[in-house]
Amino acid sequence: MNETNYNELPINSCIMPASVGQLAHEGLRFKEDLLAMGRRYGSIIILPADTLQRHSDLIYTNTPADTDDIAALARLELEAKSRGDEWLERIQPYIEEAQAQNITVHISRWNDWRAHPEFKNKLKYVQELYDSNEKFKRAIDSSVNDYIKRVASKKGVINEEKAKICSARYKLEECAVISLWHEMGFKAFAYPNALCQGLYNLFQRLRSQKDALEYINLSKLVSSATSAVFGKPAPPAVFDYGDIRDAITMQVRVLCAKKVPPKNRTEFIKCLMEDLKRIMHEEIKEEITAGVKAASW
Repeated sequence: MNETNYNELPINSCIMPASVGQLAHEGLRFKEDLLAMGRRYGSIIILPADTLQRHSDLIYTNTPADTDDIAALARLELEAKSRGDEWLERIQPYIEEAQAQNITVHISRWNDWRAHPEFKNKLKYVQELYDSNEKFKRAIDSSVNDYIKRVASKKGVINEEKAKICSARYKLEECAVISLWHEMGFKAFAYPNALCQGLYNLFQRLRSQKDALEYINLSKLVSSATSAVFGKPAPPAVFDYGDIRDAITMQVRVLCAKKVPPKNRTEFIKCLMEDLKRIMHEEIKEEITAGVKAASW
């Protein structure tokens, strides 16, 4: 699997950043998004945002947010990059399928963009914007607070002050890299969710200065509507149980990698199984009810 230096990436490509470990970037859903974007742009840049996760990973360690422990930070970065390597291996079949359809696929890495000669300037710019622009600061802080609420509901008690610092760093670094794409004139980037308010505010500011980068919210695209959105026929999606199984397996592996205590892991899996049973039971009841109603007619 060849990686491409940012200087060699064609700017008419669509960049597809991926949050490693999220179901939206796994299996059949990712494959459909990749092929849909590939048909539209012809050239795709796949970018696992792996080492960006070092900021959120730091929240769940005993290392303080303002640490100068280079070894601890390097370890977090290495672990995050390793997850990115594993993810790229998992999606290799989808890359090959895209290439078989004459879609050009480039692989980029988050650390390449951190090494870009303009990255530090962009990061300084968004940091100063965060410190001086109350609207932008509120937007970033709102996104951070939403993230902390989601995490706390799933993982229990966390150090909120530390989480806020780490999450803000995550968001600002993300903003800096996206502003690089805009400045370099890339065509578009696509992600399975709406932009958080902070990114949206920055994106609107950038586009008011230079109309280049387009944002595509992949969650608004479904396989059945692909032809309507892009004007090209989409092959019917084949339901693949293997994709679903692999996605669930991947999530359990992520759970283990986060070093969650065995007791909590077991409890989580038990709850998951109960949820699945309940959903299946409700689904079967609905099918039976629908069948009875149809028969009565």
